[in-house]
Amino acid sequence: MPSLHTPLCDLLGTRLPIIQAPMAGGSCTPKLVSAATSAGVLGSFGFAYTQPDAMKREVASVRAGTAGPININLFLAPIPGPIDPGSQRAAIEAVSRYYSELGLPVPAPVLAPYAPNLNAQLDAVESIRPAVFTAHLGECRSDRVNSMQRLGIRVGGSATCVAEAVRLETLGFDFIVAQGGEAGGHRGSFLREPNTSLTGTLALVRMIVSAVKIPVVAAGGIMDGAGIAAALALGAQGAQLGTARHFLPAKKVVHRRSRNIACWKSPKTKRCSPENSQASPRAAWPTDTCAR
Repeated sequence: MPSLHTPLCDLLGTRLPIIQAPMAGGSCTPKLVSAATSAGVLGSFGFAYTQPDAMKREVASVRAGTAGPININLFLAPIPGPIDPGSQRAAIEAVSRYYSELGLPVPAPVLAPYAPNLNAQLDAVESIRPAVFTAHLGECRSDRVNSMQRLGIRVGGSATCVAEAVRLETLGFDFIVAQGGEAGGHRGSFLREPNTSLTGTLALVRMIVSAVKIPVVAAGGIMDGAGIAAALALGAQGAQLGTARHFLPAKKVVHRRSRNIACWKSPKTKRCSPENSQASPRAAWPTDTCAR
């Protein structure tokens, strides 16, 4: 049975071209990241709300049990300035009855800062030296990108439109996560308003693959091996999945689809496939194969 291997696997140091999506707010526990990494995919921490010292502790916890690659993801959006407590009061009052029903105290207005210091978090990434760092909701300065790459860290970033992907490539990023309109959580728009960047994942993948030369990872609405195979067929070199309950059951489907992908390879056309990693990821795919 052919292995599902693309050049992205070599770039990230994984066995499979799959990224366990980083999810901020506590979903990406060390146990989840460790399990994903041990399974041969890229385990990811969503550290947007995590202080630098806690970042270091959680990564150390995973490294104590596995030597596989780890991804750290941060939000790079500008942190808003202080919001007047009076402006927050109406929002708090709108949900105050739910606190009363549960016997909980009504929260006080939130004081700034509303997130950890971003520069301190980025410094922590360089100190931790994960295999991969991914940026979300913004862009890294090229000097920071270069600094991480000198430390052996691969740098990726989310793009919800072609312009964002081209911008990240210009800044020296190693790969793009093409995040379609189906993506949940925080979609990573940063050059355009989110409601103007709602192209579906598969269409967006094809558009970005045609516009950049670095590897593209598909993200958004991919829930099984068939979705991964569809993304690879359109030129992506991997897929990012955040719907964890579908993660392991997809394995058998991936292998079935990988056999189909492998049979598309032709010595005459040199079409791109996981078994033909030297071919261009933007090479055309035979349209009639999808119906087989």
